[in-house]
Amino acid sequence: MLLHEFENGNRKATVYKEKGIYTVVMMQDEAIIQEVDVPDDREAYAEACAEDWVLGVTTLDRYRDDMPIEIIFTPDPEGANDN
Repeated sequence: MLLHEFENGNRKATVYKEKGIYTVVMMQDEAIIQEVDVPDDREAYAEACAEDWVLGVTTLDRYRDDMPIEIIFTPDPEGANDN
């Protein structure tokens, strides 16, 4: 269930809650960059992560030091892959 959306410039973050776990989806230039699960029913922390992402306060390595930054999904704005 979508709970919150944050947006600033080319950055966007959404906070979802499914099965008791909050998930922050971080996007840049309409591409999903990273998803962060926030355990222990901590909605305020999930909101802070989302807000910090869109404001540029934090970087991805704060959340996942062992993973390189990668684009997980990029939408096809031209519909080139439509059959």
